[in-house]
Amino acid sequence: MLISLARQPSDPAAVDSPRSCAATIAAAANKKTITFDVAGVTFNNESGRLRSRQTILKKISFCDPPFDSGYAARLERYLYNDEPAYYVYVNDYIVGNVPKGFIPYLEKNAGRPYIVEYFKVHGGGKKNIMVLK
Repeated sequence: MLISLARQPSDPAAVDSPRSCAATIAAAANKKTITFDVAGVTFNNESGRLRSRQTILKKISFCDPPFDSGYAARLERYLYNDEPAYYVYVNDYIVGNVPKGFIPYLEKNAGRPYIVEYFKVHGGGKKNIMVLK
C-alpha cells in the first residue's frame, strides 16, 4: 500500500473545482508531498469484524463490501512504547502504520492541515496494481 500526503489548500472548495491542465500543473508545483509504503500490512488487527489487514486490502482493491460504496484514508496518532506512531485507516479499518522513518516529519508538521491525497494498493506480483482515489 502506498500513501501520498499533501498539504490541504486554504480553500477546501478548490479541491472539487475543475481545473485546466495548466492550472493542475501549477497547483501540483505548490504542494508539499510525502510518499511512503505503509508498514505492517501483514499483521492482523486485535479487534473488529475484519481482523486480517490483507483481507481488508483485498476488499479495497476489488471494491467489495464494506468498500463498495466509497472509502477514505486517514492517519491517526497513537503512542507505541512511549514513542509517537501513526495508524493508517481506510474508513474505520486499520490497514497498517506509517513507517518509523516518516514519524519525525509528521511530528514536526503536526499542526499543519494535511490530507491523504491518494493511496495505491499493490501486491500479488506485477499483475495486480490498482490506484484508489
